[in-house]
Amino acid sequence: MKNVIKRITKHDNILLFLYVFISLSVYLYVIKFNFYDELWNFSFIYKYTNGYKLYGDLNILITPLFHMIGKAIFYIFGDNYIVFRFYNLTIYGVLCTLIYSMFKKLKVEKIYSVFYTIIILIILKGNVSAGANYNALVMIFVIVGIMLEMNKNSKLNSLLKGLNLFCMFMTKQNVFAFFCISLLILYIVQIKKISIKERMKSIILMFVSFFIPMAIFFGYLYITNSVYDFISYCFLGMNEFGFKNLRGNYYLLVYILLLATEVTISILMIKIKKINQDVKNNNLIFMPFQIMMVFYVYPIVNTYHTKFAILIPTILVIYNIHNIFVNGAAKEIFKEKHLMNFIKITIMLITIYYFSYNIYYFVKYMNTNMRRHDIMPYSNIIMDDETLSKINKVCEYIEENEKNNIDTKIISYEADAYMNVFKKNNKNLDLPFRGNLGKEGEKGLIKQVQNLPKGTKILISKEKFWQESDMLRDIITNEYTYIDEITDFLIYEK
Repeated sequence: MKNVIKRITKHDNILLFLYVFISLSVYLYVIKFNFYDELWNFSFIYKYTNGYKLYGDLNILITPLFHMIGKAIFYIFGDNYIVFRFYNLTIYGVLCTLIYSMFKKLKVEKIYSVFYTIIILIILKGNVSAGANYNALVMIFVIVGIMLEMNKNSKLNSLLKGLNLFCMFMTKQNVFAFFCISLLILYIVQIKKISIKERMKSIILMFVSFFIPMAIFFGYLYITNSVYDFISYCFLGMNEFGFKNLRGNYYLLVYILLLATEVTISILMIKIKKINQDVKNNNLIFMPFQIMMVFYVYPIVNTYHTKFAILIPTILVIYNIHNIFVNGAAKEIFKEKHLMNFIKITIMLITIYYFSYNIYYFVKYMNTNMRRHDIMPYSNIIMDDETLSKINKVCEYIEENEKNNIDTKIISYEADAYMNVFKKNNKNLDLPFRGNLGKEGEKGLIKQVQNLPKGTKILISKEKFWQESDMLRDIITNEYTYIDEITDFLIYEK
């Protein structure tokens, strides 16, 4: 038994990764196909794998590391939906393993680190099926960045910081900007602790390890004639994305209250004299990062973005509560052995719940009208009969038009579902969202439609998705000829 415990302790990171992966595995097979974020992000990688260029052909508004890794995985394991879901699960497995490592680095005992990581997993688990998991990927680099700041200064550590910043920039450029501002604030706060000379040496090494791979990336963009498109979609179009997609609800108020509470706790931990100096230093390092994460939710304030925005503050508040109660008040009330047993039993109950949950939903969905099919690239992903019928009918309509040399364009948030079947791409038309249209914005999208050949059949959704262009929809419905409808689409002829 002692040998088993030693092995578990030695390979705890791997075991935690497997725990997370298995706990979330229900997502692989029993979450039904839908027309939202998961489809859109799969489609970018699928098209990229099938020869279309980043930015030149695909209207991606974030930097491309998520898609590059996805393409490599598709080449190895196959370019289909189930592989994409495995990719997403792996990201969450790595993220939670790093959260666990973060707690250990903060000198939280392993059993508590496991427990706290599981709590955060419960908070995040609903985000997995959303599919926009470049957000989870970038949080991996945010956590690695904070952990590197906690290390002693060295040449290797500085080089790793720069490389990590490059990976962060390549995953999501706005989070990279927030992180850099946080770093600047932290370095100003630490100016008395670390000499300017030592800090400058570290920053120079960071620049070197950041700009060398950055130069290689821009060389790739230059060779593929995508430099302008990259700048257009990732930077020049972000203004439209920010202002025209701005949405908020009560989540914003909840988030602000949570953040204010967590910042207050951190300030108290730094100011109270009796608090351990290591705890004070850790709060000081975390402080600018947890504050800057408030911008993570901009411009779309919803549950999904809020969960990621509160991730760093949540880690810090758990750490502080642990030091106040577990290492303080609780020790005076409970014996450490009893406290440990309580945590172990709680972990066991949560584990039983997760496994029962997986089995229950697997059986439930297998007994519903949702079923598997052979439509590529969605095979092995369950669909309800309505969605399956819809995809078949629209694809048959497109094929029939092709036989008659009639071009068909679907200008809708659903377009990728059909274009992927034919391995086709229509750039902005396949995801006609404000903010995904580059520098030219809605005017550029309208121009693309107006330049379509006469006789082109245009399908638009009966109900407009909130991110789609009102201007374009008005032009299509008022200036083009209404022909018919098919499933949830209205058919117009240019």
